[in-house]
This record gives sequence, structure tokens and C-alpha cells, in this order.
Amino acid sequence: MAKAKAKAKAVALVWVCAFVDVCVALSWSSLGLGGGLGSKLVAKGLPAPTDIQERSIPRIASGEDVLLSAATGTGKTLAYAAVPVAQSRPTIVIAPTQFLCEQIRQVVFELTEDAPTADESSERARRSDLFLEVLRGAPRCAVVTPKDILFALERRAEEDAAREPSTTTTTERTPTETTPSLSRPLPSQENASSLCLILDEADALLRPLGKYASEGAKKLRRRFPPPGVRVVEAVIALAGKNDTQLVAASATVGRPLKRLLERLISRPVHVVRSTRADAGTTAASATEERRPIKAPAAIDAHYLAPFLETKKKNSKSNCPSYYALEAVEAALRATSPRRCLVVLARPEDDLKRTLFVLRRYGFDARALFDDADDSADDSAATLGSFRQDSADKKCLFVAPLHLLRGIDVPKLDLVLILGRPRTPDDYLHAVGRAGRVGHRGLAVTLAPYADVRVLDSWSTQLDLHFDKVDNPPDLPPISL
Repeated sequence: MAKAKAKAKAVALVWVCAFVDVCVALSWSSLGLGGGLGSKLVAKGLPAPTDIQERSIPRIASGEDVLLSAATGTGKTLAYAAVPVAQSRPTIVIAPTQFLCEQIRQVVFELTEDAPTADESSERARRSDLFLEVLRGAPRCAVVTPKDILFALERRAEEDAAREPSTTTTTERTPTETTPSLSRPLPSQENASSLCLILDEADALLRPLGKYASEGAKKLRRRFPPPGVRVVEAVIALAGKNDTQLVAASATVGRPLKRLLERLISRPVHVVRSTRADAGTTAASATEERRPIKAPAAIDAHYLAPFLETKKKNSKSNCPSYYALEAVEAALRATSPRRCLVVLARPEDDLKRTLFVLRRYGFDARALFDDADDSADDSAATLGSFRQDSADKKCLFVAPLHLLRGIDVPKLDLVLILGRPRTPDDYLHAVGRAGRVGHRGLAVTLAPYADVRVLDSWSTQLDLHFDKVDNPPDLPPISL
């Protein structure tokens, strides 16, 4: 009798679990996704959509041009990638760095189960071929950088010149004609769907000018637009504005970015904001234009520690000063983090030299190098191994701030920023590497005494409080 009751309870539990899975899959399907994709998301440990996904997926599925605004680590990548994958539409995702492209590719390939070959994910020629194939209407997803698109357009211009040498004439280009081969659109496949053009980290790609920019800066920007603006204009011109759906995403969204997107697509762009408190904001603050997105709530404290900077302004060395690196060592010894990310706020800082000095101090440090650097080939593998390391293993990762936009580094205990970021938005993206997916973390900023007052003035704009300490060794140890 007891065995029969136990068996009946087990069968009932199985049926309840199956019913819950079906209901969750239906919740994904109610957003416009297919049931098969919803079940796949549940199997991958995503039982229900996040707030930004609930708000944005139906709008993207209906074909609207949208701008997603949500805190870091809230699932914006899945929000904009799920709909084109479910609808089998030609999709082009543009991201500012190759490392972010690799991360987005992993999300897309997990949804489609169409893993690329080793060459397709590493060679620029293969990426450019896939980009041109998608432009012609192939129902695939191309994740590229602006450099990849410019390379593809240059290749296409060279191929056109080689095919028709007699009809090509040399004409003088104007400064605004910065993108090659836009006079003739690409031949489209029959019954091709409209193109879904996605801009991840759109503010970093397009770099819109603020409302207080001078007339000289605006005139210079109109004459020499950023590479991101050039490639977006090129893609929209090749695909056609009426056949292109524009989707942009970022954690730092303002009116200048919205106006620039509307100018590029010549249509209104709807801003979709996440309003849940666990996404880093509240419904009341979401209506404020000043700071709709804040630092992740999972960051327990923001510490600010000054150090003495004696480096001369006209010094030719790009390496952080001895006192700056000594402050980094003292902060790491005091906090004793298991998994730490050291962010170089100034782009001119020498990453190789910084890595060398930290290793001399006895830290097992690894670094993320730029695409143009000789050491960039191993950076993707280094980032992948850092993600796969056990949470109990002590890891130290060093990277410049401009390469960390959108990068997911799980289970970070500490984000240590060396120097003052250029803007409050840059600080927000730096500390956003911690406090992801419910993991707690700390943020420490080491800055010269001259920058402490500037950083402290950001507390009102960022809606956070900086806990100031007199010296880096006075930082409290991490107890997570």
C-alpha cells in the first residue's frame, strides 16, 4: 500500500512538472514566439521572460522600430534576437566590438542550433560573405562589427569594378559620400522577408552628440560621421527603408540617440523601457528623463578610494603610474576577491605593461586586448576560459573600458576601476559587469585626488552613494 502511494505521488509530481513546463512555454508563445522556441528556452534554464522581454518582444514581432532601454544583465540580447529567429527573417546585428559579436553569436546559435565553422567565426571574409548573403534576403543572422561591413562593401565595390571595367568611370567623391557602392542595390532573393537591423550598444556605435554640443562640433559630425553611422546608412540604403525594421538596444539611452535613429530610418522609433525594480529601476523613476536606468541593485556598495598621482602631464609613457598600480595591489590585498575585473578607464593606458606589473606583484592576471593588437587572437579564448572557471577559483581579469560594453562576465565579486571614466554613462557600463543574474558584487573606483570631487558629484546623477575611504588598504574585505 505504501509503495502504491509513493508511486502515485511520483506520477503526480511528473505530471505537475510537465504541466508547469507547458504553461511556461505558452507564456513564451504568448509573446509571439513559436512553441518550439519557447520549450527550448525553458530547457536552457529560462523559465519565464524578463520585464524588458515581455515589453519588447510583442512590439518587435509586430514590426515596430523600437529602442530597448534596460539595465545591464536583464536579457536585452534575447529580447531582440528571439523574434527574428522565430520568424526566420534575414537579420543583421551590428555590435561595436568583436568580443561582443562572439557573445551574441553564441546566443543566436543556441536558439538556432546552427553552430558555425571555425573559419566562419574568425575570418573577416567569411563574415562579410554572410553579411552580403543576408542582405540579399537569406533567412540567416549575421553578427558583425562596422569594420566587417566596410570590408564587405569594399570587396563588393572591387568585384563590381572587375566585372564591368569598361563602364566604370572615375568620379570625384564628396566628403559625405563615405560608403562605397551604394548606387545599385543588391539583388534580392524571391519571397524574401524584410530585413531586421539590430544595433547593440547603439550609443557606442552611433555616438550621438548631446544637446549642448557646439555648432562647430555638429558641423564636423555632419561632414565626417562616425563609422557606425556610415555603415547603418549603407545597410538601410541597400535594403531600403521601407523593407528594414530597426531595433536598437542599450543601457544608456537619451533623446539624442532617439532623434538620430529616427533620422536614419525616417520613421518614429518607440522607446521601450524596463520598469521593474529588480532590473535596476522603478516604475516611478522610469518616467524621469534624467536617469531611467541605474546601476544594478545587486551591487552592495560603491567605494571611492583616492591615490597620489605624480605622473607628469607631458609624460610619453602610457602606463599607469607606480602609485596607481600600487593602489590596485593594495585594494586587491584588502578586499581579497575570488573573481575580480580590473577596468582601465583611460583608453591610452598601456594594457600590456599593466598586466606585466600585476603579474610581478604575484597575481594570476589575464587581459582582454583590442582587435588591432597582436595579442587579440588569444583574447576570445581567454575570456571564454575566464567565464568557465569555477566560482571558487581566484581569477583576475584586466581590460580597457571600451572593450567591456555588453560583455557578460558571470559571478564577479569585484569591479575595480582604475582612473576616472569619461562620463557617468561609462561608469554605469563599467560597474554593470558585476551584479548580473542575481550575483552580489562590489564596485571600487581608484582615482587621483584631483578626480575624486568629479566622481563624487556623479552620485546625484547616478542616484547612488559613494562610500569614500582614505586609502586603498582601508577597503573592507569582501564577504559574499
